[in-house]
Amino acid sequence: MSPRRITDVATEIAIAALSLVVTFGLARLLIDLRWRADLVTLVVASHLLALVVRRAGFGMGISAVVSAAGMLVVSNVVLFPETSGSIVPTGETLGLLRSDLKAAWNAFEVQQAPVEPLRGFVAAAGLALWWAAALADWAAFRLRSMPATITPATTIFVLTVLLGDGSHPVIHAALFNAAAVAVILSLRLSRQARDDVWVASGAAAGLSSTTR
Repeated sequence: MSPRRITDVATEIAIAALSLVVTFGLARLLIDLRWRADLVTLVVASHLLALVVRRAGFGMGISAVVSAAGMLVVSNVVLFPETSGSIVPTGETLGLLRSDLKAAWNAFEVQQAPVEPLRGFVAAAGLALWWAAALADWAAFRLRSMPATITPATTIFVLTVLLGDGSHPVIHAALFNAAAVAVILSLRLSRQARDDVWVASGAAAGLSSTTR
């Protein structure tokens, strides 16, 4: 495996780890552990789908459409099993989603974190985490932008700090910072590996033209 591929794989793993750290940080908003498996499934599925379409060479537009379709299917199967027989969301699914979001909003207005993991809360969190994962992959491997790569996860992390119960702040901050640093380092190594390949190919081309 080439150094460039190794650093790309390291970056993919680091970005996924950052997404999972942010996901577990939602424990400051939601009680018990019932919601974690659903959100982890959504996060992992988003990262895997982004990886597949990117390595398949799809453009940004097609990749976004595929990601949106994947989100609908996976969310339907994971969060609405009573309607997942059709795979894709149906009118019944949308009706349940509206009802769940309304119930979550009503609870949000009168309760303080941590709250019961109502399906509306989990659905909203899953939507945010899905697109945070997709945008991070897009920023890292298409834009090659370090700030844009960590911004989606950072936004969700800040929201959990502002809205959460404030439990275990040192642990959550340490995990997030470690994951963010891992992403930054992997992106720098990836950039260096690409620069080395460019320099080596340029030197080889120059030597070839000289010996003609």
